[in-house]
Amino acid sequence: MNAYAVVIPTLVRDTLADCLAALVAATGPKPDEIVLVDDRPAPGPDPDALERPLSVLGDLGERTLVIHSGGRGPAAARNSGLRAVTAPWVAFLDDDVQVGQHAWHWTGGLWRRRGAVPWLEVAP
Repeated sequence: MNAYAVVIPTLVRDTLADCLAALVAATGPKPDEIVLVDDRPAPGPDPDALERPLSVLGDLGERTLVIHSGGRGPAAARNSGLRAVTAPWVAFLDDDVQVGQHAWHWTGGLWRRRGAVPWLEVAP
């Protein structure tokens, strides 16, 4: 099975913890990497704002990297996250998305049948 990463640009909104909890609860192959891109212009009034969302990751916390993109907007945050991953496949999630329980089942099936998912391919 191919390794994959999940990139989540965030402004550290209240929805981030639910997004990460749904990612943990989803069955199927877990991402090899999770990159949270904190796109706040500065750490803000609560520098510990990421503590609660990160606590829901459990074992996936070891696979999680937090980077800061300096408030340049969602496209720049996604690009920063993409540059940080090493996995050959990348899925992008917004921080207000809660993936379904079977969200990652498609990964193994498509890779086994087709060997590639063109719209998720990361250019070298």
